[in-house]
Amino acid sequence: MVLEGREMGPDPISAEDWRWGSAWLRVNGNSEQKKIITDTRVDFPKDYCRWVNVVDEDSTITALRNSVNKSTPYGRNSWVTQMIGEHGLESTVRPGGRPLKQQ
Repeated sequence: MVLEGREMGPDPISAEDWRWGSAWLRVNGNSEQKKIITDTRVDFPKDYCRWVNVVDEDSTITALRNSVNKSTPYGRNSWVTQMIGEHGLESTVRPGGRPLKQQ
């Protein structure tokens, strides 16, 4: 799986300028390097460089980090709910820790 996006950090650079990312390969790579990333199942936007460099909102970044940390599906609520049901992922959306004692 290849992830693309703007490098985050104290001195962010554009995605296509970060030599170790797939965006760099798409824009600057030679034909041999581009073979690695040509088998995609989606069409990329015509304004790919602008699109890949858009800074995501904090809420999006938080939701994505939560998805990675808890191994939950990431996407629209209806799709997430469907995937949780189909793949038995209910435990990934429950709060962590032991349930409170009933009084």
